[in-house]
Amino acid sequence: MALLTVIAVTALGQQAHLQATTRDYELGAVYLERINALVYATVMESRGAYMSPDAAATKPYAENIERYTDEIGEVMADWRPRVRPDDAREFAGLSDRIDKFRKFRRELAATAVAQGPVAARALGDDQAVRTIRRALNQDLGALARVYSRRADALDDLKSAVMAVSWVLMLIAAATLMLVVGGTLLVRRSISRPLAEITDAIREVSEGRYATPIPHAGRCDEIGALAAAVAVFKHTMLRNELLDAMSANAEIERQGMQDEISRGRHQLDTTLTHVPTGMLMLDGAMNLVLCNTRYREMYRLPEGVAEPGMRLDGLMRKQAKLGAFAGDPATFARWATGREPTTGDLQLPDGRVIRISNRPLLTSPGWISVHEDITARLRTERELAFTEKLIGIVIENVSEAIVVIDAHELRYTLLNRAAHRLFGVSRPGIIGRTAREVFPDHVGRMLEENDREVVVSRRATAHDDHPIDTPGNGRRVVSVRRFPVVGKTGRPTFVLNVFEDRTEETLRSAHFRLAAE
Repeated sequence: MALLTVIAVTALGQQAHLQATTRDYELGAVYLERINALVYATVMESRGAYMSPDAAATKPYAENIERYTDEIGEVMADWRPRVRPDDAREFAGLSDRIDKFRKFRRELAATAVAQGPVAARALGDDQAVRTIRRALNQDLGALARVYSRRADALDDLKSAVMAVSWVLMLIAAATLMLVVGGTLLVRRSISRPLAEITDAIREVSEGRYATPIPHAGRCDEIGALAAAVAVFKHTMLRNELLDAMSANAEIERQGMQDEISRGRHQLDTTLTHVPTGMLMLDGAMNLVLCNTRYREMYRLPEGVAEPGMRLDGLMRKQAKLGAFAGDPATFARWATGREPTTGDLQLPDGRVIRISNRPLLTSPGWISVHEDITARLRTERELAFTEKLIGIVIENVSEAIVVIDAHELRYTLLNRAAHRLFGVSRPGIIGRTAREVFPDHVGRMLEENDREVVVSRRATAHDDHPIDTPGNGRRVVSVRRFPVVGKTGRPTFVLNVFEDRTEETLRSAHFRLAAE
């Protein structure tokens, strides 16, 4: 067993190491492939900018260069915490090359838009640039070779784990055969007779005295145990007969008394602890009972609400104590009508009591339930005021606020600033998706950003970038997105805050051109 345990622990450790290592290398290979693809796409877009006829034609290529370099940065940021310690040096060199590559390509894109393709070509057709590109290719190739060598090492490790697994299976099979053989031997000679005697004891204890006692004729310890069980069976039978004869009458009498006491106790407990005040009246409008909560609610002293008092008389006493406002006789007629009634009673101290009256079903009379709803009404008024105030604030802030349904990504709310920014009326946006409102490429981008917030359940921010609006031309905006999480823990809405940065961007560009 000790050897089996050692082998099992060893196999589990090797398996866990193998799984962790395989997962890291698979992720590294995926990240490496994504970086390769994005670098190639960036170079192709750079060539497109070189070959453009003028500066205006280079803008789509420049935008793609910026997007691809941003994606390269995101992939590197996601890759960095997953790099194994023995790959840190190669990754650090690759990261430095990538940063230089991204910086140069973004500078090239800006040059193409500002000065034209000729200037961009002159900037890119440089020996230093080619040197950086070759070094980047060498770093990517070196890291790929590292993963290739590690893959070969993993194959060796898998073979070792498989060998240990086969050894473990053979030892486990041998051990299982020994255990099964021993179990069958014990079961046949000891366990089965004991189980049969145990079943007989259980049946006797449950009152089935006709059950035969097995193995009573054996001369060993099993036989002695069976004989003792037979004595126990006869004793149980005799005692049960005696108890039944002496206790039957007492049980019946005590049962009736307990039922009556239990009913009274339940009624008293219910009336004492219900959170509402309660009155019960007979067919002549006389008070039958009044619970503690009713006296506390109306602040009545002892002796004011006693059984036998008429309802209108009770209201007159409450009015003298400042606990009722209105005509007692009119109130009594309203509370004892043929149909259920509900109404609110405002007390002189400002509290509001909701009263529900119902006729009794089994006998003439009424039940009247009183609930203090003062706090609830105050909360409802405060909530309504808060909602109105929030609506005013949202409608009048300078940022464009848009709320999107997290399930279908449809617009559900937008403020006045959003209407001005997009140049579309609220009916033209509410209930629609971004692809149905904006140009196709803008709609896809907006929906992808919103879906990212829903999936990650985290806020995101996108700095200044241009978008083509449906009715206000091209605007430069910065966008912050926040998930609005529901009771299930999943986002139900996405809150978008757009800041129109167009004018500030134009002023910055003007100042920059003036300085040049």
